[in-house]
Amino acid sequence: MSKFSSLVGGMFVLGLSAIFFPAQKADASISDWQKGVSVITRSQADLSGESFRQSMRDLAATGANYVSLIIPYYQSDIYSTDIQRGYNTPTDASLAGAIDYIHSLGMQVMLKIHLDPLSGGWRAHINPSDRDTWYRNYEDILLHYADLGQQHGAESLCLGTELVSMASTYGSWENPERWKKMIADVRQEYSGQLTYSANWGADYDKFINEKNYIDFWDALDFIGISLYYPFNEGSSAEDIKAGWKNIDYSYIRPLAEKWNKPVVFTEIGYKSVNGSYAAPWDYGRETGFNEADQAKAYEALMSYWSGQDYMRGLHLWFWSADAGYGGQGNTDYSPQGKQAQAVMTQWFGGEASAPIAANKTSLKPQENSQSSGPGQDQIPTRLVTAHTIDIWWPSTGNSVQGIQPFKAVIYGLPLSEYTMYWQVDNDRLNLMGNSDADYPHKEAWVDLSGWNWSASKTYSLNFLAKDSSGNIIAQTPATIFIPS
Repeated sequence: MSKFSSLVGGMFVLGLSAIFFPAQKADASISDWQKGVSVITRSQADLSGESFRQSMRDLAATGANYVSLIIPYYQSDIYSTDIQRGYNTPTDASLAGAIDYIHSLGMQVMLKIHLDPLSGGWRAHINPSDRDTWYRNYEDILLHYADLGQQHGAESLCLGTELVSMASTYGSWENPERWKKMIADVRQEYSGQLTYSANWGADYDKFINEKNYIDFWDALDFIGISLYYPFNEGSSAEDIKAGWKNIDYSYIRPLAEKWNKPVVFTEIGYKSVNGSYAAPWDYGRETGFNEADQAKAYEALMSYWSGQDYMRGLHLWFWSADAGYGGQGNTDYSPQGKQAQAVMTQWFGGEASAPIAANKTSLKPQENSQSSGPGQDQIPTRLVTAHTIDIWWPSTGNSVQGIQPFKAVIYGLPLSEYTMYWQVDNDRLNLMGNSDADYPHKEAWVDLSGWNWSASKTYSLNFLAKDSSGNIIAQTPATIFIPS
């Protein structure tokens, strides 16, 4: 979602009633939907463990029938052409196993590529100096996952997410032909459905309104949109539903009719905070825990769009791979263990008694590779435990080289209450700075090009934290491999 707080003219709906209209069971119109969620990964093996499998069983109980597996990739900055795996890119083995396990539960799979600059910022601004090389490298990634998806029967592949400068005609007149070539090449390897996830927006901002400037929808099977339209603070579910009608007839339906294609909301979500629907793109919105407002937004969303015949489904942002995530006090986008899960279950046609786990207490944001906006990536999490350093990057087993961001955090402690250091092979301590990007954490950019003293090419890192009195309060090791 675009983090830009642009207001969509003429679509706000007045009304301050907080009364819900009751949720209904899934009817025929929604039974044919992609009733999906987006699953994001915190590590390369996040899709391999029992917690992930339990999370998928919990998801299946809601009646969901589709899972978008987010595959994060990175490039050095918006001008570079190097496209590489990161600390949370699932291994091929774990991804294949996840596809097979999801299928065993009767659900379908979308593989969805998210490419982001390591230097920070929104992926929409990626605009490499050598476009030919970038497209070749990007197509190699697409073909790799087309092959993996074909082998394991993944039902759909989302070829890109909000790459405005590299995909829309507003970004470049030559973009459509580039994408049509890649689409044709992918279809040689892959027989499933193809889409692209374009950013939402209104016409007065052509950059944000990417969906209207994609000229290769005709080569795809359905239109994919990352959708984060805002509604008035204090709106009731009926107000939001009326607002959706305005948005439908002003922005979404005309696009579907122009291209004669069905539409899937490939990403849409709301935090469980007060008035989350007023700025749903704002991952940093912390206005107090409010699961009712999240549930209200879910109810209005399902109630309106279930009646639109060109709509083919949605993928809620997001569902954690951690079965213990969410619950009371958690203000993140996940519906897990909250009222929104019950609304989702009613509309998806799941088990009437699908549990809302009141004992879930994972309060910190999970890694949020949220597709439409700057600063929503690289926010891994675990259950909060006292004075435990959570290493984001690089973690044990990573193969790294060049200049790398060392990132770590102690969840539950403000950055001002501790300092953190990294060291290699028991050498001197190196102070890490504070970063508020995405989620507050400690960070240091480290040049590894001179790390050549280990014959085995392995290096032992240690992340160490001290309180304001200089006492060591936590330390966590990691072993990395530097190939050159």
